Amino acid sequence: MQTSPIIPAIPLVVQLGFAGSRKLFDAAVQKVSDPQAFEDQVCEQLVVLISRLPAELGLSARHFFCGISQIAVGGDTVFTRACGVLNIPQRIILPQSLDEYLGASGSQDPDFSPSQQETTRVLLASPRIIQERVVSASAERAVRFSDTNLEIIRISDVIVGLVRSGQMDAPGGTWELIRMAEKRGKAVLVVTIAMKEGMPLLVPEWRQRKHFVAPALPHPLDHLPPLPAAGLLPEPPVQDHLPTAKAYADHLKTHASGLARSHKGLFKTAALIIIGTHILATVCAVVAVLMYDHFPHSLAWFLAPELLLIALGFTIHHRLHRREAIRRWAASRLLAELGRSVAALGNQYLYPEFLFQLPFPQRFRPLLRTLNVLHLASTARFPTDDWNSQRAAYLADRLDWQITFYARESARAAKWLRLSHAAFNVCSCGAFVAVVCKLLHWYGARGVVFLGPLPIVLPVLAVASLSLAAAFDWEARKHTFTDILVFLRSQRQLLAKAATEREFCQFLLETESRLLGETVNWYARRSFTGIS
Repeated sequence: MQTSPIIPAIPLVVQLGFAGSRKLFDAAVQKVSDPQAFEDQVCEQLVVLISRLPAELGLSARHFFCGISQIAVGGDTVFTRACGVLNIPQRIILPQSLDEYLGASGSQDPDFSPSQQETTRVLLASPRIIQERVVSASAERAVRFSDTNLEIIRISDVIVGLVRSGQMDAPGGTWELIRMAEKRGKAVLVVTIAMKEGMPLLVPEWRQRKHFVAPALPHPLDHLPPLPAAGLLPEPPVQDHLPTAKAYADHLKTHASGLARSHKGLFKTAALIIIGTHILATVCAVVAVLMYDHFPHSLAWFLAPELLLIALGFTIHHRLHRREAIRRWAASRLLAELGRSVAALGNQYLYPEFLFQLPFPQRFRPLLRTLNVLHLASTARFPTDDWNSQRAAYLADRLDWQITFYARESARAAKWLRLSHAAFNVCSCGAFVAVVCKLLHWYGARGVVFLGPLPIVLPVLAVASLSLAAAFDWEARKHTFTDILVFLRSQRQLLAKAATEREFCQFLLETESRLLGETVNWYARRSFTGIS
């Protein structure tokens, strides 16, 4: 039977930041007979340098590049062309809107000639360009370019700077980006354009390459199985057969959900065993004391089980912590919800900035960046469904399911919380009454046997009920689930009444940010909460 092809590894993006000189050569001192041929030569050599980067950076087959740059004349144009040759998806970071950017002027001349504007628009029309994003609102030109440099550095894993020989530093320029990248500990490849017999010669120089760490999957996904090939991005880009965001997110959700269920079951079973063994050990100890006067030779029959119960609870407690079941459960559930959230975005072309605004652990960042790039690549240039149809599917498949889930889990947490409080109250009051009866001698001969264990056992049971409530997080689940349930019911009405696609997308992002944010907060709370 023929099996469906698979992608050999789970892809992870490496964001390749770039900045380059607007002028590839100094016309005042360097004689270049054919500027276009000169630019073509720079592009060809840059293609070779970029194609060598995976080996130089120690990347594996799972890694793929996404270019990050402006789209200015000169170096940025060459980089965009090189990405086209290598079929690398690219995100364009702009200091102002595209029309203003193309029509801007420096101190003397316009930044773009009419022919250069046309060339830039043609490059931006490529399906490889998966995002154009304005990142500055400053009225000052130099500040706008500095803001853009800062954003390119912030979101990039490694930086390439293309500078001509003898180029001077300038505010918002390439050298400023290189300096800022080095200060932030980024690996930087400085490529100098030298001249040899009237033609360019690119001379690369690594700075801080040892600081580069290849993106890796977070710990619970170390053994994530290969991704089925169903759901590949259509051409272009098809670099390394990239999957769609939905295929990637669904695979992540399926695998992480299985891990979460497994670790959750392990934790809950261990919690019950640990607390139960200590309660039974206490009972054994009390019975041994009570029976000693009448049956002294039977002491071992009660103390031996007590030792075994204590040893069992102790062993399971330490094994649970060594296996990091709590952290693995929390991380797996967070990863599963991350997959659900990205899959729920559907075919809407939007920037899921909430992935980077929520306080995810740093080790999740490579995965977040990959999901972002794949979502942009999956939706940027390809036909999408009617947004009204997507809204109906989102309400039915995502939001209604979440409302049902949170309503059920909130009621369940409230029920168990009431039971734990009731158990604490009953046991505490029972212990109080038993102690008072013993102090006032309100018991007969048989009462000694009955009341004797209660002042010891009942306080242990009271504490055990509180410990279970804390371990299973019933108090927090009740309040947070109730709050988010109120939000979701209100948000559903807003989504149903959205009059435009833009309004729908805004509500969609708000909803996913709140849903995922609840899980991120739960992760932070649960990762370091054990059984006490």
